[in-house]
Amino acid sequence: MGIRTSTTDVSITWYRYLIMEKESASTPQGHVKYPLEMTVRAAEPLVPPSEDVYDTTTEPPGEVLILSYDRFGKDDLRNNGSLSDVETLTGLFAQMGYGLQTHWNLSKRDTIGALRSFSADKRLEKAGSVVVVVLSHGKDRQTFYTSDGNLLRVGQVRDFFLEESCPQMKGKPKIFLFQMCRGEDEPTECETDSVDAPREPPRNMIVIYSTTEGFVSFRNVDSGSPFVNVFCEVLAEEAWHLSLDELLRKVQVRYNTEGFGAVIDKQDFHFMRRFYFNPRPRSSS
Repeated sequence: MGIRTSTTDVSITWYRYLIMEKESASTPQGHVKYPLEMTVRAAEPLVPPSEDVYDTTTEPPGEVLILSYDRFGKDDLRNNGSLSDVETLTGLFAQMGYGLQTHWNLSKRDTIGALRSFSADKRLEKAGSVVVVVLSHGKDRQTFYTSDGNLLRVGQVRDFFLEESCPQMKGKPKIFLFQMCRGEDEPTECETDSVDAPREPPRNMIVIYSTTEGFVSFRNVDSGSPFVNVFCEVLAEEAWHLSLDELLRKVQVRYNTEGFGAVIDKQDFHFMRRFYFNPRPRSSS
């Protein structure tokens, strides 16, 4: 991996061979040669806030929480490729100037604790946005496994950032990425123990899944998931001037044209303004 840093761009280059594999499968489904080259370009000038644009001219533009699970309660259940996904995501967001926290293989209880701590962190007061990434095995459309084999709902993760629960992020954009299967027909019931908060409709939130309801997601044993790779590649190339909606359209086009076949899913919760990542080198102050 090579890294070149300047005030205008950061080059991060990976050359890997991908082994395509469905999350529900135990053997590779095929082999794809996929050289991933990412050049993160800084936004010059920054896209300013307005009535129609969220403010990410802040320092930092956002804080990122990555929750990665590659070991589970069952010995035969693994999430191979998760390490590569974390490397790709942290490389991208760090060079875009975002704050980062990463947790590996937490139990359900510890996952809830990490979410509670992150959502209460005073650093969010200065951040313009929050990005939460979950890399795991999905049980069904709305639940995923933690490393002790227990289940957590997508809504439980989201609830920590409701505006009354997380006032330092009130009015600010919250973005959630879930790399997981969503292939069960019936949702699994889980107890609601994520956050002691009044029920309120989610606002200024967008949830992005690696696949649509009812379908498996893909991962690569050696080089992570196509979703994460394509998402990061598009951001590296285009986040300097395109909005999130425009970026996601490009992600889907590339996802399809490169033969992965999956369709990303997006849920918008009163996400009323355009969002720009405004990538730039992190201030030393």
